[in-house]
Amino acid sequence: MQVLAQDADLGQNSEILYVIEPPSEKFWVNASSGEIYTKQPLMLNNSDLEIYQFIVFVFDGGSSPLYSNATVTVRLEPYNYHPPMFLTLKPLIAVPYDLVVGTEVVQITAIDQDVHNNSGGIEYVLNGGNASDFFLIHADNGKLMLKQSIAASVNSFFTLVVMAKDQGFPTLSSQIEMSFEVTDINQFSPSFREPYVTFSTPEDLSVASVIGKIQAEDRDYGSNGAIMYGITQENLYLPFSIGETSGLLTLIGELDFEKEGVYYLQIKAMDGGWVSKTGMVNVTVVVTDVNDNPPVFSSSEYIISLPENSDIGSNVFDIKATDADSGVNAQIVYSLIAGHVDKFLIDSSSGTITTLVVFDYEQEQNFDLTIKATNIGGLTLFSLSYFVIQISDVNEFKPIFSKKEFNFSVFKNVPAGTVIGKITATDDDQGPEGQVFYLMFGQKKYMGFEINKISGEIFTTRSLRSQGNSHIDFKVLAKNPGVITGTNVDETLVRVTVIDINEAPVFTSVLYVANMSEDSPIGTSVITVSALDEDSILDWNRFFFNIENGNTNSSFAVNPSSGVVSIISLLDRELWSHYNLTLTATDNGSPPATGTTNVIINVNDVNDNAPKLTFNEAHVKENQPQGTVVARLNASDSDLVPNQGPFTYLLVNPSTDSAFSLTSDGVLVTTRTFDREQISLYQVLVAVMDSGIPQQSSTEMFHIKILDENDNPSMPRNIFIEVKYFGSSFQGGMIGNVHPEDQDESDTFNCAIKSGSHNMFTITNGTCELWSSSFQGEATFNITVEATDQLHFPVNNSIYVNYKGFTNASIDSCILFYVSTSSLEEFASNNYLRFVKALDSLFNLQASKTHVFGIKQIGGEILLLAAVKNYNGRYLSKEVASGISTGHKRLLEVQSNVTISHITSDPCLNSPCQNRAKCNKNIYISQEVAVLESEAVIFVSPQKEVFNCTCPVGFTGTLCEDDIDECEVNPCENKGTCVNTAGSFYCHCQGGFSGSVCSADVDECLRVKCQNGATCSPTQDGYQCKCVPGLEGEMCEHFIDHCRSTPCVQGNCTNTQTGFSCHCPFGVSGDTCEEHSYGFEELSFMAFPPLDRRINLISLDFATMQKDSLLLYNPGGSSSSREFFALEILDGSMRLSYDLGSGPVRLHTNKQVADGYFHSVTVRRIGSMGSVNVDNCTDTENMGFCFSQSDGSSLERTLDVGSNMTFGGLRTAEYILLHPAQIKTHDFVGCIRNIHVNGILLRPSMALSTYNILDWCPRASPSPCHSNPCKNGGTCHDLWSDFLCECKSPFTGSNCATEMSEELVLRFSGIDYIQYVIKERFKRDYLLKKLQDSDDKEDTRNQNVFNIKFKTQDDGVLIFIVHQTGFVLLKIIDRKPVYISKDTSSGHLSEFTVDSPVADGVWRVLSLFRNGQKIFLLMDGIQVLNITDQRMALTPVTVEKIVLGATLTGDSTLKLSGLIGCVQYFNMNGHSLPVSGHSMMVDVWPSPSLLQSNCSSSGVCHPPPCSDEDTARSSCLTAHCKNRRRCRPDVQNGSCICFHNVSNPTCDVCISTAESLRGCSEAQGSGPLWLIAVILPLISILVIIGMFTVQYKARRQNAKCTRDSTQQKREQGTDNAAFCFNDNRSAHTGQENSHDPMSADQQKLGAAEFYCEASSSSVQSLPHSEPEYYEIGSISSASPSKTASLKLNFHEHLDRKEGVTTEPKHGGDLRMLVAGFNNEHSHEVWAKKATKPQNVSSLNRLKIDTENSQHTPHCNKSFIQPEFLEPAQCLTLEEISNLNNPLEQRIVHQASPRSSMMMEVSSESDTDSTFTGAGFDCGLFSVFSDRKFTHDQSSLTTHSFRKQGPSQPNTESIPYTKFEQWGNILNLHLPFRSYAPVFEDIARLPTEHSHSYDIQSDIEEII
Repeated sequence: MQVLAQDADLGQNSEILYVIEPPSEKFWVNASSGEIYTKQPLMLNNSDLEIYQFIVFVFDGGSSPLYSNATVTVRLEPYNYHPPMFLTLKPLIAVPYDLVVGTEVVQITAIDQDVHNNSGGIEYVLNGGNASDFFLIHADNGKLMLKQSIAASVNSFFTLVVMAKDQGFPTLSSQIEMSFEVTDINQFSPSFREPYVTFSTPEDLSVASVIGKIQAEDRDYGSNGAIMYGITQENLYLPFSIGETSGLLTLIGELDFEKEGVYYLQIKAMDGGWVSKTGMVNVTVVVTDVNDNPPVFSSSEYIISLPENSDIGSNVFDIKATDADSGVNAQIVYSLIAGHVDKFLIDSSSGTITTLVVFDYEQEQNFDLTIKATNIGGLTLFSLSYFVIQISDVNEFKPIFSKKEFNFSVFKNVPAGTVIGKITATDDDQGPEGQVFYLMFGQKKYMGFEINKISGEIFTTRSLRSQGNSHIDFKVLAKNPGVITGTNVDETLVRVTVIDINEAPVFTSVLYVANMSEDSPIGTSVITVSALDEDSILDWNRFFFNIENGNTNSSFAVNPSSGVVSIISLLDRELWSHYNLTLTATDNGSPPATGTTNVIINVNDVNDNAPKLTFNEAHVKENQPQGTVVARLNASDSDLVPNQGPFTYLLVNPSTDSAFSLTSDGVLVTTRTFDREQISLYQVLVAVMDSGIPQQSSTEMFHIKILDENDNPSMPRNIFIEVKYFGSSFQGGMIGNVHPEDQDESDTFNCAIKSGSHNMFTITNGTCELWSSSFQGEATFNITVEATDQLHFPVNNSIYVNYKGFTNASIDSCILFYVSTSSLEEFASNNYLRFVKALDSLFNLQASKTHVFGIKQIGGEILLLAAVKNYNGRYLSKEVASGISTGHKRLLEVQSNVTISHITSDPCLNSPCQNRAKCNKNIYISQEVAVLESEAVIFVSPQKEVFNCTCPVGFTGTLCEDDIDECEVNPCENKGTCVNTAGSFYCHCQGGFSGSVCSADVDECLRVKCQNGATCSPTQDGYQCKCVPGLEGEMCEHFIDHCRSTPCVQGNCTNTQTGFSCHCPFGVSGDTCEEHSYGFEELSFMAFPPLDRRINLISLDFATMQKDSLLLYNPGGSSSSREFFALEILDGSMRLSYDLGSGPVRLHTNKQVADGYFHSVTVRRIGSMGSVNVDNCTDTENMGFCFSQSDGSSLERTLDVGSNMTFGGLRTAEYILLHPAQIKTHDFVGCIRNIHVNGILLRPSMALSTYNILDWCPRASPSPCHSNPCKNGGTCHDLWSDFLCECKSPFTGSNCATEMSEELVLRFSGIDYIQYVIKERFKRDYLLKKLQDSDDKEDTRNQNVFNIKFKTQDDGVLIFIVHQTGFVLLKIIDRKPVYISKDTSSGHLSEFTVDSPVADGVWRVLSLFRNGQKIFLLMDGIQVLNITDQRMALTPVTVEKIVLGATLTGDSTLKLSGLIGCVQYFNMNGHSLPVSGHSMMVDVWPSPSLLQSNCSSSGVCHPPPCSDEDTARSSCLTAHCKNRRRCRPDVQNGSCICFHNVSNPTCDVCISTAESLRGCSEAQGSGPLWLIAVILPLISILVIIGMFTVQYKARRQNAKCTRDSTQQKREQGTDNAAFCFNDNRSAHTGQENSHDPMSADQQKLGAAEFYCEASSSSVQSLPHSEPEYYEIGSISSASPSKTASLKLNFHEHLDRKEGVTTEPKHGGDLRMLVAGFNNEHSHEVWAKKATKPQNVSSLNRLKIDTENSQHTPHCNKSFIQPEFLEPAQCLTLEEISNLNNPLEQRIVHQASPRSSMMMEVSSESDTDSTFTGAGFDCGLFSVFSDRKFTHDQSSLTTHSFRKQGPSQPNTESIPYTKFEQWGNILNLHLPFRSYAPVFEDIARLPTEHSHSYDIQSDIEEII
């Protein structure tokens, strides 16, 4: 179509331009004519029509264009091919004359095939006929209506023509003619004469035959009387039809009497009235039978068996046939027509077959007959049957074996079911009775064999391995079928020889399956295969394993001996997801036998592959709005789910003005519009991350191409077309695309020739391709082409077409110019015309003209072919032209602005062919024309070749530049690997082959067999066996023992195939068990400088059973600072806490770590972002279980802490009070290793200070509490290196097995007591709980109950409780309980006496109860005292000590007698306070008088043995005890046992008398006489020492300081032998703080203050340093055990004197006494009681001068080594004689003025001595085997030295106190060599002292 517009203007203003705006994808308009065209074929897609609308704008050509527009609608419809088609109607329609006007007469319907046979859209009109006046039709539905009455037209006939028209294009129509009859009223119905009609027909009546006629009558006339017949609907399926008008009943289907004999049907008769009337008749069709069925046998073939020897006339079979006919047609006659008719007879009527002869089975077995059955109807029919008679056998003979003995042999390794042989027996019977059955019988019937009862084959039923080299005999019976009668059987003997053979090992499983992670390290064990070899020969059942097949990439190896399959190269599931290894087990038999199995190894996926983008390119059109979707990225991942998606996408380093944005799900959208003409390609770096763990990611450059839109107008173009043709003329053709210049690259242009030769040039419609007609000659044409992009104004292109031909002469004379240029298009546009002009100018000077007739690109150069012809028409020779051009090459380059590489006439001169190919000059002109296009020049010429290359073997290509891959045909033989090289190849040959194609066989390994699965490889010297890992030797016959060199520092070494593995003890790690962990005991810590302010990277491994522990704590630098950093274990899981000043951050994990096993924890804090990771957890999705991370929302970024950081605990409890909300724990007990802080490995030696740190982990086994050692409901506490049973009242003992009862009680003699001091750790626990508990529950916090059950008859002290502000005393005065409370600050004293006696010898229970400010005292459950006391505070923090049985105070007013009586139990708040040993709450310090001297109970508290003689000397005074027991040696354990020590209900006391002594001695027998010589001198010495004793009792009351130096009375300490005070586990005696019981003042300071800063004399943990007490007389020495003690190192300037080497244990004890004697001060000090013993920490702060030297002596305990102990022995005469040596002979030298305690040592020692000092009055000795010197850290000694000064030697401090100690020591039954140096020191004592004792304390020395 075309749109037209008119413009009334003139000139340019009237020029009109048509444009469709916006552009349509379907249509375009010719800008000048207004003709509208389609851009593409228009199709209807499943629709009836399509409507397109677009707007055409028209612009004029004025300077300010005016425009108007019109909307164009295009309706696309299908073409109308078919007219409407009417459906069938009655040919004559009867209409009653009385039909009411408006009644529908009939509906006419037409359908249209164009609309799928639909009737919609068809219009109906009346188009003729004489009935038009009477009828009208509805146009839309075709209903024909009566328009006017037809009553006057009875019996008239009308016609009517109806036309149907469709709505298609073009419109089609059709018409139909209809006939009508106007009838009278239809009065009568059709009727039949009879209601029932019967017809008879034979069954063989042919189809379409008439059976009969049906006749009905109707008394109406015309159409009302016209009758039509039909069969009722329900009878239509019958094989009959009836004529519609004739009434003839016709057969339409075959009849069969045998199927259906009678048919019943109804026939209706209808008249032709407007409303039809109907009559009905019932018709019966009877089918009669005909003989149409032959007789039929039940089977076409019969097989009957007949026994042989049957009598003649025997009945064989009764055969029957049936006939489907009836009556006479069904009668049958039988006859024999073929076969053995002479031997059988058949009854013709019954079909019974009988025999005519006697049959013999052995002569003939089968007979046959053909039997005929015939009916006797009118048409004779018959059938045949084949009858077979088989004669059956009768058993007439018995089976007989061919021989009486059969011999067979079989290998023992054959599988079950193997046939070893066959036996046969024959039977002359030919039939079944001649069949032989075989049965085995006899004793060896079940020896692994069975016989096939039919064939006689003997086969194995089980393995014969256990029967190798043996013979087996059994019998076989042959029988006929049926029961054995004895006459129908035969038997034979079978002998089988079982031959031994080497059988292959059998794997325990035919298939092994294992799953391995693909990141499993090399050396990981995959699975262990095993096999069994049941060969009886020992050498044959040794085998080795090997991997035979399936080991892709050599990923696995099998240990040839153990069968362990391990990984030897890294796995990669993406390359090999599973392996099917074939493993062999080959034995050493001859020949070797091999068993096989398969190992399926499935490689499980780990996230080791980064996702990759599935595509990396997309495009988007320019000018699209912001937010346009560019692409939806997708990625692929070689890993499996869940290590694949969903993927996360992001742009890497996007700039703020980035042109694109990317959502996390991969939707790439634009952020601005684009202009392709500015930027046509964008690149963004995309990162894609998967969902695996650990997460993998990859980055890839994504390219977005900007597609072009027609948004730029076209520009005119000047084009110069050079047409060069070969020969006489140009043949014509396309010479170039002359489209306009346009920045858009996707525009389509339409061009038309506006001016020029239309005959010579044409342009194809819709394009800009310029075609030329043929042309001859040389000429130039100028044409103008109008071009448009169909959107903008058209432009005019000027085209210049130049034709010029060349000939062979041109080719022969051509010269070649090689021009360097970037592209052919660039050269043609910018340089071609200039080059041609420059070349013409050059040769114009030579009176010649040039002709460039060819351009060809070769590599990076342009080849120009030119010829030069002079003016007379002759060509210059190429040599001359080339020479001229070469001479002016520079001129040509300058004028044409090109670089000419060379000019030649020979193309092969520069060897253009590669790879040594031969160049052949051969200028060839092709028939094909090449069109080389550029913007300004189009060069049209035939294609040319100027040379060709002859390639050597192995190369191909135009320039022979391509290498031929010779390996494609695989020339290498014998599985050699082909490697392609340049122009050739070579073969990598397999072992044993050589030659260029591996054809030569030189395999030395063919004659060598490497052992144990090794592989043989040929070498230049022969061969080499490559052993599998773990084997060595020339033939790989030896197994490598990697454990031979003992590589494991600790633990056990296990040899493996690839090396060894060390199984380390607990707490030890490293490949060779070389790395120890550090043991942290109670209240231990390591101090380091504070943490970094900005970054904290902390990692460590730990193991503990303590569910609430402090691993790390760094508090703020001041009390006001709230910043801190802490790592704790709370309720068994980790918690990281820190505060940077803006509030605390708490990170929790839920994984339980307090289980006794090592766990790792990694803590990171960078700025405010913190995280904690347990056991290298990678499941970051499961936040909170093993990983927790803060959100980093805090504005603070730095941690400002000035205090030191501690690992394992707190230095003091001060931090708890200052910052109660920061931490909830204070201590760590366990082991720690691998502590790293910001990449630095921390060790105890690097610490600023340490305490209670072991260099090893003391835990060697699982928790002892797992075995439930605590009895009677006791609670087991895992102390890490030990355990403790916390017993419930009234049970006691190490495992709570002993019940405190009236039969088992603790006796107090008046000087006995037990002191309890609340542990520092318990105080801290209580303090933390109290500070952190928000609810102050007074009813529970302030409730304290002390219960004591006792029995006494004397006055004395029951309980003495010292707290911070005073004390509480419960005592008995005048047999009545008295409550005393004193406030020391105010001096207020309260005393209350209960008027109820308790010292009556009856068991009493006193309960002291405090609730708030109320104090209650109950006696036997009855309240006897109720007072108010606001001053008494008995919390664990305020209580300093509790003393049972004494007061232990320096207050003279409280010097009261102790308890004399028995105590059954003493508890506090329901917890029994133990008499000795461990306790979670208190330190227990019994008085020395309670410690056993010589005897112990059966609990064996004391290890030294004694002899019968020694027993006589023990003070076991039992003669007058009620139990009348005797002293005797305990033969069970070698200890002295006093049997009277268990208290009885009467609580009697054994009195020491002379008679009892004699009784005990007599019971044992008198000792040898030499004992008198020993005892008497000792007694004399004691008397002398006693002269100097004035305050012996005062020294004995110093309970702490004299425990190891006081010899109590012999009866003391023997009454409580049932209680084990000195047991290694229970007798802690204050060791928790590494010193003796501390006073209240010291307890306030806390054991945590007993530390020293690290230096050359740092405090170190000493392994195996738990105090253990060994009774020697009344001295209790402490030795290192498994818990920590202090190890003090001192400066080198301390004097190290030579010491006694003989028996250092006892000698050390005595030498300390000497040292103490030399340094002793006045005797008043020794008389003081140890009421406030100071620990070393007090020395750090106290400046003690001469005035306070009278205060409490500072007594500490030292530690001995258990190996220094020895049994106590008696003195010999020789030893006693040594005591008489002159004093002068024993004086060697005097004390060094620099000595602290050891002032003199024996010169007999030739080595440095190690001393062990007992904890006596004043002196602490530390003993080390490495430093070997002693040092006094007693403040008391220091005080005395300062008091006396250099000029005041204390000669008066030698008196009774020391001599009394020495005397007591002599009663210890020590060997002489142990204390002989004592006497030397006594003799060496000076009378005057002039030494200057400039001694510093330990802490001062450390500082």
